[in-house]
Amino acid sequence: MQICRDELNICSQTVNRYISFFELAAVYPRIIICDLTFDTIMYCKTDIVDELEKDVDLGMRFRAPLREVAVHANMNIGGIIMPAENYDPMAEIDNTNWMLGGNFQT
Repeated sequence: MQICRDELNICSQTVNRYISFFELAAVYPRIIICDLTFDTIMYCKTDIVDELEKDVDLGMRFRAPLREVAVHANMNIGGIIMPAENYDPMAEIDNTNWMLGGNFQT
């Protein structure tokens, strides 16, 4: 867990929560699309699992795989913009002949 703290700057408890959530979602994938927040699911995880095991019908519904999942994320990607000076798009043209039996050009 030292890697979490030193390299990723994440508390090991946070990592364990996400691992635990992954394990829960692997068994009950439809927990992801219910109206409960991550914090609520993790706070009530034991009670949720107990109820889904007790109520077989509900448990089967939550075990049904998701057909399609669209994840919407607010991502910010930063970096240095490379200068566009002296850019020659013709230099990127591939002159290789990919035809079977053709001569290779360099």
